[in-house]
Amino acid sequence: MLTLDAHPLLDAVAFEATFPAPLSQLPSPDRGRTFDWYREVLERLGAVVEPRS
Repeated sequence: MLTLDAHPLLDAVAFEATFPAPLSQLPSPDRGRTFDWYREVLERLGAVVEPRS
């Protein structure tokens, strides 16, 4: 679940992200690095990345 605060005057937007199949089929260490890269980019864009429950 990702929460994006696009603008102080707008409500936060929450959505779930699904990684493309080729990324999800990578070996575990690569998959972990790929997720970390996505998370870092999204956090720089102002997203709050929450662990999926």
